[in-house]
Amino acid sequence: GPTAYEELLSREDLDAVYIALPTRLHLRWAILALRAGKHVLLEKPAVVNAKEAQELASAAQSSGRVVFEAAHYRFHPAALRAKQLMSGLELESIDARFVMLDPKAWLAETFSMAQEDRSHERLKNLDRWWYCADALLWASEASHARVISAREGRFSMAADLELQVSGRTIRASIDMARDRLLEPFAWNLAACAGNSSHGCGASVKLSNFGFPFLWHALDFQLGAAPQREHLYGKGETTFEHQLGV
Repeated sequence: GPTAYEELLSREDLDAVYIALPTRLHLRWAILALRAGKHVLLEKPAVVNAKEAQELASAAQSSGRVVFEAAHYRFHPAALRAKQLMSGLELESIDARFVMLDPKAWLAETFSMAQEDRSHERLKNLDRWWYCADALLWASEASHARVISAREGRFSMAADLELQVSGRTIRASIDMARDRLLEPFAWNLAACAGNSSHGCGASVKLSNFGFPFLWHALDFQLGAAPQREHLYGKGETTFEHQLGV
């Protein structure tokens, strides 16, 4: 019914809630949950802009409860191993790509869209963009990020950045697209160290970092010979790993 969510938040036998509503509704219901004394697991992206993020952080601090963004991929063994390998390198660059062909997006190029539809599609872009931005900052443990340039299309977003990592400035890039017919899928996180005219002196690349439990490949070269690892564990999903922490 129309008051179901309010009734749920009023229950005293609940300690936490998972909010997977459309992104534009996250802030409202997360704050209501915090005021009701619940911890919040909030689907990503948590909010739609920096102003909402500040408001949410303030509400969490005031409530004494935890808000946790559902960055599920971080907890998979493949992602943790990739981050471990990267942490042992003096990185020169790190790049994140998420290309997944969306037939609706590709076909929509030939049609006009209402403003409401354009806003909805932009939020879908933001969802995929989030994976790239979060992966860069998490894997590199960057203390600061500066956007050098950014480009946004109807169904694509890209940016070049500088990250501060262990007191050094490294290059980073993000590439997200939903309308590339000739490149239907790529979901990669790649880092390079010891750049030279011959390429990377050392490198780490995790393919399909978002859903590694379905398939992934962790390729790295720290010495003379390239290596590849697969870390599926017992087949647990990223969501199971996250909830198990």
